[in-house]
Amino acid sequence: MSASATRMPTLAILAFTVVALLSGLRFAALVTGPSTLRVVGMCAVAAAMAGCIGASASAPLPSGARVALRLALVALGAWLSLRCAGFSTHELWPSHWGLLTRELKLGANQLDGLWPYAGNSPQARLAIASCIAAAVLPAAALAFWPAGTHASAPRLAALALLLLLYVTAASNEPRTEWPLQGLVLLLALYLWAWSSRARRAVDARAAAWMIVGAVVCVSGSVALASGRPLISYRSWNPFGEPAPPTAFDWNQSYGPLQWPSSGQTMVLVAASAPHLWRATELDSFDGLRFLNSGHAPPEVQGLDELSRNRQWVTSATFTVRGLSSSLLLSPGQILSTGITGSSLPRLQAGAADGTQALTATVPTDAHYTITAYAPDPSPAELRLAPRAFPPQYLPYVQFALPSPSSPMLTSPTSAATAPGRALLENSPYAGVYALARRLARSASNEYDVTQRLMAFFAHGFTYNTDPPSHRYPLAAFLLSDRVGYCQQFSGAMTLMLRMDGIPARVAAGFTTGSRKSTGGPYLVTARDAHSWVEVFFPHIGWVVFDPTPTQPTRSALRGEAGARLTPAQASAAARRRSPSAQAHYTRATGSTKRQKRADRLSGALWASLAGALLLLLALLSASLLHRRRRQREQSSGAHGEAAIAELLRALERLGLTAAPDATLLDIETQLHSSHGSHAGHYVHLLSNLRYAPAADAPPSPRERRLLRSALTAGRGPLAHARGLFALPPRLRGRG
Repeated sequence: MSASATRMPTLAILAFTVVALLSGLRFAALVTGPSTLRVVGMCAVAAAMAGCIGASASAPLPSGARVALRLALVALGAWLSLRCAGFSTHELWPSHWGLLTRELKLGANQLDGLWPYAGNSPQARLAIASCIAAAVLPAAALAFWPAGTHASAPRLAALALLLLLYVTAASNEPRTEWPLQGLVLLLALYLWAWSSRARRAVDARAAAWMIVGAVVCVSGSVALASGRPLISYRSWNPFGEPAPPTAFDWNQSYGPLQWPSSGQTMVLVAASAPHLWRATELDSFDGLRFLNSGHAPPEVQGLDELSRNRQWVTSATFTVRGLSSSLLLSPGQILSTGITGSSLPRLQAGAADGTQALTATVPTDAHYTITAYAPDPSPAELRLAPRAFPPQYLPYVQFALPSPSSPMLTSPTSAATAPGRALLENSPYAGVYALARRLARSASNEYDVTQRLMAFFAHGFTYNTDPPSHRYPLAAFLLSDRVGYCQQFSGAMTLMLRMDGIPARVAAGFTTGSRKSTGGPYLVTARDAHSWVEVFFPHIGWVVFDPTPTQPTRSALRGEAGARLTPAQASAAARRRSPSAQAHYTRATGSTKRQKRADRLSGALWASLAGALLLLLALLSASLLHRRRRQREQSSGAHGEAAIAELLRALERLGLTAAPDATLLDIETQLHSSHGSHAGHYVHLLSNLRYAPAADAPPSPRERRLLRSALTAGRGPLAHARGLFALPPRLRGRG
């Protein structure tokens, strides 16, 4: 390193680290729930590498050896930095660089430029983290690589890399604390430059001008701060609108997904609890698909009667961003509406199905508050609901069928009548009808039928937004392909419920969305468009069920304190873990013969087989191995119980307390749904450790780190600190 750069190397490294941290943290905020620890790790690696490179200048080695040493330090720093960014050791092997490049390209393609990125794609988040590593580490190498008298050029290049990272983030995600960050950045830049200067005669003058410039900039920013921008990028763009409003056709089509799937924000929702945000109801099946008929039957059990249960009345405030629609979103059947804004269209009369719309498209930035009836009954309440429903709900058990002699459709029919059953048995939906009746056989109430259907869809089906095309898509989805997305799942379940004589309809709108912080609004994007099922229960109303497999971007419980699952997700989880529903699903899908054969095996035969197996194991096992196995079983079992107790304490400390009667399977299901596969996998390992201690090892430090990151993602530094205290790198008490 040059003489001018060696006078205060510690101060230079400190100033560089501060600049790198500010730039990295600002860039990491381009995604919701950034990992502060990862950024700190990358900057620490860069600072350590810079110090080692600087120290290598005085190493008693030949010049060629010193260069080789520095290159080795850069390679090691690159590897450590990428590991801090989130890449696994397996991915960083040279033989896997091609796959790594493809993953990064995929992640870059999933970033749509609408910041902050609220999706949960791991490739997209790795792409953001890799940008930080790609800027900070080369900047450290350039800034502290010994360059003799030509040190200014690489130092300027290093500064340009860090400032490019900072400015890119700052211009895409404005924050209220930017003046303070800017002052800290300015001070760090001055210290970095001051520590490497040989002449200090002009330092006082430079510092004075720096202070004057900072005061002018901060004062100007305060004077220019207002609710209206000087230049609105929303209303002025010579090249067209950067993000035109997005419209949705909610009627089902069952082909490749046609809904927009960008990360553009549709609405912001202020609500006390997560819900599915309903836009419309699809009340009619025309023989091929479900659609909104425009003349839903009137509700004989009016909302005035149903909404007497005040615990099921909720409200939410919606702020329109990128959604182009005249339909108002709501958490349930609308009771009242309040809309604010200048020059707004008039409200239409409320529809019979509990939805409401304006006479024209809701303008951008308009606010409206919906009070709605969203029942969330318990399974016991649903089982006690009367089986008979008022005749006005008969249209919700009807469906049209293709005519056997022409492509024309018959009039709506019902499976409850002999002519209707005859038409069904001679239609393309005969197999669907047989499946629906088999699943509902011997069920004592409508809730149990719904439970069995939910269990049926939970196994053997694949989520895919590009399913095969068929003349009768729902029949093919149920009987052959078993591949589709929310339209196939919701449409197929609704059709089978109607064939079983249960009033049902398809609801369409959006899932809950994501939160940047606890108590903040839900950010709902185009990716959150969704459809689900609503089932009518007398004296309760329309209850939500969601048969679609949970996707990473459709998690209603994202870790914020006090959050709860939506009624749909809670119902789905309850049904999927029901032993009776699983048993019925097994019988209904072709396992009856195997079960009957197993039932024919007598207890004596099972005892004989077990005795023969034990004898074989006794002959093959030595007493020493047997004793070691018992010791390992006892040790692992004890640590397994300790790990389970530690997990329960950690969940409680992080505001995610499990129910008192929740099993490990229940906790695994909920954490997998709410916090991703890493959280669910950790609980699965503990379950294996409890029930098969001799065969499974306790979770590794990496698996504990992944669980801690999943539970504290997006909750700020304090939550990360609590997570580290609750879940340290290694299980306490383990050597």
